[in-house]
Amino acid sequence: MNPLPYLRPPGAKLRPRLKACRVLGIDLGTTNSTVAEIRWSPSEPETIEPAVCLEVAQPTLSGDFTSVLVPSVVSQLSDRQLVGEGARRCLSRSVELGLRPFVNYLAEAKNEMGIGRTYPQAKSGCRSPAEVSGQVLRFLRDQTPGAVARTVVTVPASFQISQREDTLLAADLAGLRLGHGDLLDEPLAAFLDFLARQGPAILDGVADETETMIVDFGGGTCDVAIFTLRRLPDGTLSVSPRAVSRYHRLGGADIDRAIVHQVLIPELARQNRIPPEDWEYEVRKEQLEPQLLATAEQLKVGLCELLVHRQAHGADLTEVLADTVKTYPGVQTVRLADGSQLKLSSPALDGLRFAELMTPFLDAESLQADEDEYTLSCSVFAPITDALERAKLRPSQIGFLLAVGGSSLNPLVIQALKESFGEFLVHRFDSALDMQVAVARGAAYHALLLHLYGRSLLTPVSSDSLSLQTDRGLHEIVPRGQALPFAADFRPSGPHRIVAPGGPIRITFWAGAGVEARPVFTGVTQPIPAGMPLTLSFDLDANQHFTFGVTPAEGGETFAGKIESPLHNVVNPGKDREMILRIERAVRSGEYPPETIPARMLELALLHSKVGMHDKAAALLKRLIRQQPEYRQSALVHLANVYGRKGDAFRQEKCFLDAVLAGSSMALLNLANLYSRKGRWAEAEEMCRRFEAEEPSAIGMVLLARCLRAQGRNEEATEALFDAFNRFGSDLASFDETTFSWYQAAATMSSDPVHRRLAAAEEARRKAGPLRPDEDDGHLPRLESDPR
Repeated sequence: MNPLPYLRPPGAKLRPRLKACRVLGIDLGTTNSTVAEIRWSPSEPETIEPAVCLEVAQPTLSGDFTSVLVPSVVSQLSDRQLVGEGARRCLSRSVELGLRPFVNYLAEAKNEMGIGRTYPQAKSGCRSPAEVSGQVLRFLRDQTPGAVARTVVTVPASFQISQREDTLLAADLAGLRLGHGDLLDEPLAAFLDFLARQGPAILDGVADETETMIVDFGGGTCDVAIFTLRRLPDGTLSVSPRAVSRYHRLGGADIDRAIVHQVLIPELARQNRIPPEDWEYEVRKEQLEPQLLATAEQLKVGLCELLVHRQAHGADLTEVLADTVKTYPGVQTVRLADGSQLKLSSPALDGLRFAELMTPFLDAESLQADEDEYTLSCSVFAPITDALERAKLRPSQIGFLLAVGGSSLNPLVIQALKESFGEFLVHRFDSALDMQVAVARGAAYHALLLHLYGRSLLTPVSSDSLSLQTDRGLHEIVPRGQALPFAADFRPSGPHRIVAPGGPIRITFWAGAGVEARPVFTGVTQPIPAGMPLTLSFDLDANQHFTFGVTPAEGGETFAGKIESPLHNVVNPGKDREMILRIERAVRSGEYPPETIPARMLELALLHSKVGMHDKAAALLKRLIRQQPEYRQSALVHLANVYGRKGDAFRQEKCFLDAVLAGSSMALLNLANLYSRKGRWAEAEEMCRRFEAEEPSAIGMVLLARCLRAQGRNEEATEALFDAFNRFGSDLASFDETTFSWYQAAATMSSDPVHRRLAAAEEARRKAGPLRPDEDDGHLPRLESDPR
């Protein structure tokens, strides 16, 4: 079938003097990458063969492996570098080969694009996500020798500017020269290929103007795009993008990790008669997980194939879950860094357990990501809902849904989509392989259309509005849905003009509108005289690169820049998680002086514990205890608190006792508190008196009063409370939260109403919050309208 007639853009004509050529489309995936090609000849200008994905020979430690799917992995061994399948297979031998994530085993670099991540311990050429991705792209390009007229590389539609820039850098490092429009959004590429494979017949029974949704659920991202599809009178199609979801780090690899930590590691512990809690963070994450991931993936894929097969023979999916089991035959040897070996014999995954694991990934109500140090789960309906809200559509208004990506092979995913959108609206490719290579083939069609006609069926548009913040609020300069590239000058002679308020000017750009508006750039100019008109020049190109310049009308230095939002590409990362990213990035890149690293490790440990990553926090604290003797006391106390949050009372008490032996008086107070919660009042009293002897404090006396009262010694308790209030003093506003909570506890125990009134008043004041002026670095530009 010749797909060119219905892929041709409306009204497009062939560019003159074209020669025979071939074009490439590359899907640079999180898990797998693929390259597709199309050849065109001027002797048959209106005819092409369908895009073909190229078989790629991939060296492994046991010979070449050939496939159209190339794992996006680089392994740097002592004597060679492997890319693709050979690199991926090394993971199951990670301990034996001495491989460490982000050091000499580099995978899922796509998820790290645009956030400033570096890998300083990796070898030259692989020290950033862009460099790792460049190695994968170069490997693909080297497998396709010969002249190429145009190459298109795909990216998630939700990729922000910094992520797209990293992708362009990766292509440049690979020797690929990409022009305007040569980054194509993955969901649109998949739809191009679906249209090319199925033809216009796929739209039979669909309205001439249809709201279309593409759900691209791959190995590392879940991308949702919505566009309006129109059939024109001449038989061609028009595609008008409406919205894309924000970037969601959600993919099949997250399901694999859930299987590893919730199924395989517990089974490994059971078979080897080891209590699972004996394996700490480094063992679970850095030794067990890498060796078990391939097993988890094969169990998942195999179980899904069994379920699909039974569905194809008329079985109801819900009914066959209970008696469908996938077993990984044989015995797998798992090696640990201490030289010991574990055996995992014939692990299995049944349908009911898999459905249970999939529950958070398919929850249509709970849309927030849930992450710990081992796994991340987020519902596929989070990006779907996000895209619908941004398009201002209801699910019932979607007339056509295409599910693509490797994770769409999961029948539970398809069932959930059908339940939400309707049985007959959800479409898929005919084969599993087509689902995984559609994006690369669509990119090849896009490359060909750009080469032949100068434009594609798919017109890139701005997925959000861009506005300049002024003294009158946000002033839109790029409307949402604006065709790209788009460049303009905001000059003093126009209907609106911007004017210097006097002094430095704060230039802030915002993306989005209303409650979704978010700042994406802030910078401060040099002082400019008040009343000086300003010219704002900007350019948003087809790859969504935004550059700008602000120039005083009467001459002077131009303030230029580009939008960067390196730490806001993930939906709802939270301030604490952002801080973790910043500190980890700075530590890896050597930004901190060596003498400050222990303090940063302690800060990281506390942040990880705060966001629920207790095993990661414990690992950092133990490393600090081993390597930095001067931090031993405080690290042991914090480690005890981490064990307390995990509910491990035995290890919590042990760490507190070790901290006491190391000379920590604060550990005495913590032990007293621990014993009091367990009702061990005599031991708690002993710790309180030891603490009082070393470090008298109001908090210690409150806890002592609690211990005395619990033992029926009320007069002694009253005396301890009287002493505590004297030590607290009367300046409650100066108390930190911990001190104030103990004052409240003392007031509750006290018979004096004055202390209770003071505590209540202070609590009300704190709930009201302090009134603080906003930080003002520079003044906002004035927006003036032409009175004419």
